[in-house]
Amino acid sequence: MDEARDLLGIPRELDPSDALVESVHEAAGNVATLRTRVQAVESGEREATAVQLAALRETYSEERDRLSRMAKLAHDAGIDERRVRLAEDQAQLIATVLAAALTDPEWSLPAEAQARGRAVLGRHLRRATAEEGGEILELPAGE
Repeated sequence: MDEARDLLGIPRELDPSDALVESVHEAAGNVATLRTRVQAVESGEREATAVQLAALRETYSEERDRLSRMAKLAHDAGIDERRVRLAEDQAQLIATVLAAALTDPEWSLPAEAQARGRAVLGRHLRRATAEEGGEILELPAGE
């Protein structure tokens, strides 16, 4: 039993969507590795018999098919959309916290300093979101 565990790994808790993403990443890595090996044999950098090359090409083809299936499953499950929504929610949370901090009574910032702070933080938020190619966030007005 220990031998099987050593070969296959030990069980671990994993969210199904994370498992799907891991499968996509693993398949992509396998495809890249196999492509490099096939190209090395075809270019003469690495030696292999005709049978070995055929087996390598077949494995490469099967792994490409696996990658396509895993990518489609991930797409159909809406994983990318969920990740985008999560990132947008996190960005909005940051903007809300920054706006609340500027108006926090404990700081007692004058209205002019709050407005200047919102402008400066807003500029940095816009720059950061533009660099990431995301939706431009505005810092909410203070309460």
